[in-house]
Amino acid sequence: MGEADIHDGATNTIETTLQFDPTQMIGIIRRKALIKELADAYHAECLTYCQELLELQKKRDEVSLLHLSYILFAHS
Repeated sequence: MGEADIHDGATNTIETTLQFDPTQMIGIIRRKALIKELADAYHAECLTYCQELLELQKKRDEVSLLHLSYILFAHS
């Protein structure tokens, strides 16, 4: 939004008024869309990493169970 300063000669005060500027509104809408697109991309990437982490945790748990069962049954 554009700003215009209005000078009051009698009291030497400055009032700032906002003026509607459609070109700035278009820029704001475009930036908002770009930010949303970027957020969606980061969200998708985060979900991918979470899925990979879950798979690694499952593999670790399987290996731990195999080692535990080997220890328990090997010494029986």
